[in-house]
Amino acid sequence: MAPAAGQASTTGLFGPVSRSPRWKASDHRQEAITRSIVSVIAENLLPLDFVESPKFIELMAKAESRYAVPSARSLSAKFVPDCVAKIQSDVKARLQHVESVCLTLDVWSSRSTHSYVAITGHFVLDCMLRSVMLGFRRRRGAFVTEDIFQVYQETVLRYRLTGKVVLIISDNLNLIQAFPFPGWVLLEEECLETEWDESEFSVSSTEKLDFPPSRKTPCYAHSLQLVVRDGLSAVADSFRDTISRASELVLFCRKSSLVAERVEGLTDTQTTQNTWNCQLRLLRSVVSLPQETLIRLGAPVAFSSSDLTLIEELCTILEPFEEVLDKIQHKQAVTASLVLACTKGLRNSLRELEATFNNKLVTNLQLSLEERLSPYEEMEYFQLAAMLDPRFKVDWCQEGRAQEMKRLLLAAVSATSAAPSAPPAPTRAQPPPPPTKRSRLFAFMSRRRGHQPPPSADASCASPDSPPEAEVAQYLEEPCLPEDAAPLAYWRAKKGALPLLARLAHRYLAAPAGSAPVERVVGVGGRAWRPGWSHLPDSRLEELMLIRSSDG
Repeated sequence: MAPAAGQASTTGLFGPVSRSPRWKASDHRQEAITRSIVSVIAENLLPLDFVESPKFIELMAKAESRYAVPSARSLSAKFVPDCVAKIQSDVKARLQHVESVCLTLDVWSSRSTHSYVAITGHFVLDCMLRSVMLGFRRRRGAFVTEDIFQVYQETVLRYRLTGKVVLIISDNLNLIQAFPFPGWVLLEEECLETEWDESEFSVSSTEKLDFPPSRKTPCYAHSLQLVVRDGLSAVADSFRDTISRASELVLFCRKSSLVAERVEGLTDTQTTQNTWNCQLRLLRSVVSLPQETLIRLGAPVAFSSSDLTLIEELCTILEPFEEVLDKIQHKQAVTASLVLACTKGLRNSLRELEATFNNKLVTNLQLSLEERLSPYEEMEYFQLAAMLDPRFKVDWCQEGRAQEMKRLLLAAVSATSAAPSAPPAPTRAQPPPPPTKRSRLFAFMSRRRGHQPPPSADASCASPDSPPEAEVAQYLEEPCLPEDAAPLAYWRAKKGALPLLARLAHRYLAAPAGSAPVERVVGVGGRAWRPGWSHLPDSRLEELMLIRSSDG
């Protein structure tokens, strides 16, 4: 159809189109496209004058001729600040409806004298886990304690968190986020993909920061990584050559299209190899590959029976640590309650492995576990988190501490009860349930009292005469849920029958055991230190990081 009189035409992406009048600034279509452009800029940390690029303007004219591309000045003065203000307003509104928040705080610095602080918040709202970025600050030069505390205070005041912060999880000192097996050779591009290099980045100590509350704890996932690194470092010389040849085989398989057609498990180029747990999966594939196949394909390396035995031992010994790391790094799962159960499960696994292998790796893993992970077993936050997880309750406790943990739970529920409430409705007596099936990691719980008909508790729980006592007694008498059950779905269903415990669960099941939430912020912010990315002013980077995190 020919354009109407007085209406010009232009060539679009799909042929000639009529040129219509430009949308007004208040048009919802104009605003929607502008928001999308801001999101693209934030996602890729682009300079705002990207919108003034002739090619971008040409693209937008062909895609939608009615859209008026904003200038970089208008983005800076209006659209980006408006977007940030809306995000902060939405986060504030959500935080008004929660009683407690857990914060994760990372402080990083580079040898090129750049550093940053990142703060994320974690809470349970409507029986669902929520994570939001609350603060991001970059600067030239190192952050000192006073600077970090100022960022913390500004964050607490901005989002009205005074009295709500129940736990701060900070990074561990001198941790390398992603480390490979000693001797493993990486592809050049994988070396570039590794966000944090020991030669370039170091973790600033937050151990001396006297943040309220006093219950500040190092990240459990980082502590777990340090245990593995301690164990591997102590015996690195005994397997370095074997691991090096295994990595050479992986590189050979990935570079040959002929080999890729015949070998499985070693040729997936989508799988990164720059961390020990990813390399562990590749080592299993190396062991399963017949030596005859290697010879037929012309592989540059060969393995003796002792080499294969060594690799098999490494895979067997580190498998429990790999399993725990996978569990606690799950993005949308309750993980705070896994801290104590996983620590005890690892201890039990190493005890069994000691009887089988009795080598230096197992011994050093045991020593490092006791040094780095056993302190978590005495932290009240994680004790209550484990008890408030209906998959575990008190099954993780040693026999002598079960009653002590029940009293701790009762005290916490009593403190939560600000006003009298009706006791939970009595439940009809049920026959004893079958024992909950446990995975190999948590097999130690199968021998605990939680899998037998519960004996009489102490007087505080056996003769309930108050709502807290009645709720605790009823909760502990019920069988544990299967390990694949969703704890927060349980508390959603029980918030009417067990309101005090459900309220307490919101407080103690929110913290992440893994470091993934704040490290996702780290992974993006680190780009701004690389050549070609330093164009972003600190204040602009902070705004774009907030927009990017809210979009994700």
